[in-house]
Amino acid sequence: MSSIAKPPAKKAASKGGKAAQAWWTAQLQKWEHLWKGQTAEQAAAAATANTMLPVLIEVFAAFSKLDGSVEEDEVESSLGYLRYDYPEAIYSDMRRIYFEALQQPQDLAQRAKELAKSLTSEQKVLLGVQLYLLISRSQQNQRQMVEFYLFMTNLGIAAQAIDIVYQLNAGDKPPEEGFATRGGQPLETLRIASTQPTDVLLRSLSAECSVVAFRFQNMVLLKNTGGVDILVRSRKQPPGDFSRLYPGERVVLGDVTIDFNDLISYFNAKKTLTGTQIYLTLTEDGDAEIAPQRGRGTHLRLSFGLGVTVEAIRSTQATVNGTLLSAGTVIEASIEDKIIAHGEVEIALRDLRLRAQEFGGQFRLEGSRNTYLVSNKPELLDEGDILLSEDTDGEILLRIECNYAQKTGVLEVLRASRPIYVGQVPIRDRFTLSDGDTITLGEGQFLRCHFTDRIIEEERNTIRQHPKCALIGHPDRNRLCFLQGNDNLIR
Repeated sequence: MSSIAKPPAKKAASKGGKAAQAWWTAQLQKWEHLWKGQTAEQAAAAATANTMLPVLIEVFAAFSKLDGSVEEDEVESSLGYLRYDYPEAIYSDMRRIYFEALQQPQDLAQRAKELAKSLTSEQKVLLGVQLYLLISRSQQNQRQMVEFYLFMTNLGIAAQAIDIVYQLNAGDKPPEEGFATRGGQPLETLRIASTQPTDVLLRSLSAECSVVAFRFQNMVLLKNTGGVDILVRSRKQPPGDFSRLYPGERVVLGDVTIDFNDLISYFNAKKTLTGTQIYLTLTEDGDAEIAPQRGRGTHLRLSFGLGVTVEAIRSTQATVNGTLLSAGTVIEASIEDKIIAHGEVEIALRDLRLRAQEFGGQFRLEGSRNTYLVSNKPELLDEGDILLSEDTDGEILLRIECNYAQKTGVLEVLRASRPIYVGQVPIRDRFTLSDGDTITLGEGQFLRCHFTDRIIEEERNTIRQHPKCALIGHPDRNRLCFLQGNDNLIR
């Protein structure tokens, strides 16, 4: 190993801090053009991280030279975590800038105090997570961890730092061995494995294959907690390693593929404790009709969350995992299971979940709670609030207060990037809701308030193209049928 940098003589901290800030601002402007090749979705997801990237590298450079010199192979190991998160041009430039940062005057205590004033609490947590992932790969880990906690204390998030380190390290331990500090858990967690206890059960995974996903705002991290390699971005991720997942990307666990949207759906289901629901009618000729509401001939009710609850309303000859779906039967199934009808027709629960998401969600109101936030941004909601469909445009944040005795409610518009209506009335502040009122959120998207039944239902009217063997329109516009044809269809 070769020593590649030595710390320069210390200068006044305040002057160094101002110089460093100006230098990093220039680097940000230099990188801007390199992001032009990203899709709009990827660029939006990475916006906060990109803004924080110069700060992250600046601080990590200061950690790297705590012992007076930096070893080149150590740098490659630590920065390698970021190698596949950014375009090659940015990573190469970032590596060069890292070495330049080593020559900048650094005072971690002073820099932490400066950042404590300029960063939001969310940015501080984001910095803490990514900084920990970098220094945890270092051979100087013990010394750097002491400085990490001191840096986080000066940053003003000492309790959150303890939680971050615990969460990222406890992902491979059974939930019953866990604990939580008074600071709570800043990261949402999602366990995926082939056996219980787990959040998402995928029985086809091998016993040695398991992962834990972490979410903070729009950052999604994946940790391999199993004993075999997994594939992320077509690259092997060894046991114990982390990677970051972006929109449109996939992870391969043995024979199972999970994409970014799958993980987001599971995170949202776990956080809000709500999901989507559809009703299935099996016809004598082998077709299956789906509808957002129960009809006279409905056979099955399917509720989608972290798993799938299949409830037989009427007796059928269909089975799930070999269990006959007779009236009253309730089965907790995995998303990879299938309904077998007429002994040979297979209906994949994964496909049905996609169809259910197109209809929108149905949210049951708890008798012990009368106030709910409604948004399309999960980071704005608490557990049990109402999360709108993921592809809702712009930002919406509403508050609905329910009066179950009077079967009424009060709607308050907190944030909205588009007009909100009740009936034909535009709502800019507060509005009293009656049972059965419809809140229009945008073109083809509505919330129906059924206070009598304690249900708020999201309805969506969509036009989209379905691939082969998907669905065909039914005379009833709310119903769809499976088709065995080859043509693309439009609903």
